[in-house]
Amino acid sequence: HSIATGGASAIRLSRLSDWSVPSGWLHDRWWSLVALRQQALLIDDTKVIDYRVGPDQQVGLATSGQDHPVAWWSARARHVGRTAGRVRDVAVLLRP
Repeated sequence: HSIATGGASAIRLSRLSDWSVPSGWLHDRWWSLVALRQQALLIDDTKVIDYRVGPDQQVGLATSGQDHPVAWWSARARHVGRTAGRVRDVAVLLRP
C-alpha cells in the first residue's frame, strides 16, 4: 500500500549513502524501502499536505485496486516484466 510520497518525505543526508534508484522505480518509493531496510524509516501520521489525485495524473497515489486484491493482482499481471524487475530489486536490497 502506497504511503511514501516525495511531497511529505524528509531524508536525513547522513542516513542514505547510496542515492541511486533502479530503473522502473519512483525515487520516493525506492528511498522509503532503503530506509526501511536500514531500520531508519520513521512514520509520522501527522497530516502535512492535502494530496489531491486528478484523473489525468501521470504519477501519484493510484488508489484504484488498493482495496481490491483481485484488481491489484490483475494490474500486476498486465505488467509482469516490470513487476518481476521490482521483485528482483527488493530481493537484492533485502539480502543480508
